[in-house]
Amino acid sequence: MKAPIIEIFSSFQGEGLFIGQRQIFVRFAGCNLNCNYCDTNDSKSEKSGKLMTVDEVLAAIEKVRTPDCHAISFTGGEPSLYPEFINEVARQTDLKILLETNGTLPEKIDFIEKLDIVSLDIKLPEHFNNDFDKDIFINEIKSVNLLMAKSIMLYCKVVVLPSTKTNLIQEVMEKLSNNISSKNKLQIIIQPSSPLEDWGNSNSKLFEFSEIVGEDFYFHSLRHYVCSMLSANNLPTEVIREFFQWESVEMVKIYNDNSAIDDFNKYFSVDGVNKQEDSKGFSDIK
Repeated sequence: MKAPIIEIFSSFQGEGLFIGQRQIFVRFAGCNLNCNYCDTNDSKSEKSGKLMTVDEVLAAIEKVRTPDCHAISFTGGEPSLYPEFINEVARQTDLKILLETNGTLPEKIDFIEKLDIVSLDIKLPEHFNNDFDKDIFINEIKSVNLLMAKSIMLYCKVVVLPSTKTNLIQEVMEKLSNNISSKNKLQIIIQPSSPLEDWGNSNSKLFEFSEIVGEDFYFHSLRHYVCSMLSANNLPTEVIREFFQWESVEMVKIYNDNSAIDDFNKYFSVDGVNKQEDSKGFSDIK
């Protein structure tokens, strides 16, 4: 079995939750998307990689392995194009496996047997040159939900550009929070595109994006809780719909979630007082 590999090297993770951690990066060639901000254009075509066997990759990993190595990061390109190859490598190493993926191939991601950590990109329409397919987001949601169902550690990255609008981030966060299965368990990273020089005087937008992410997921959790409590007290669905000013009573069914009550009661007493002095909000609930 062989796969096209661009490079294998040891370095410090520069993105996501594990910035500063020493990792071994295995970069695959070949990608199913064509993002306009991509900083590894040489990995888009599988023809640009060197065909390597599993044993050759394992040998290269051991050659650069150090005692402080946190994980093997399979990146690309799009590494989930090669699930069988990843499985073979993972079976023969004791290192943690981190998958950096665009999340658009849920069936292939589901086929990977050993995953300790997944970093999943949420793509925006502006990441493409007028050829954004709505199935991209749908498949990302499928991947998020299947990984959560498997209790795999997951965080999502949203790459933002200097041109990214705050209302777009608001819309994406709302759609994301409306469709994921575990509302309070998803961690989201705002990742500015490189080079940072392109941002000029737009750095303040990053704080706005971050606040939107925190606000949306916090209040989304409250909506679940309040809707569930009103339903539990037998209020008519039409009354609940009017309370939230929703257009359809179908929204009541979506937000009526007993798990939201359970999560809320872990952290708050009946009168709404925070039980944990150090808790900062729902975004801190693991």
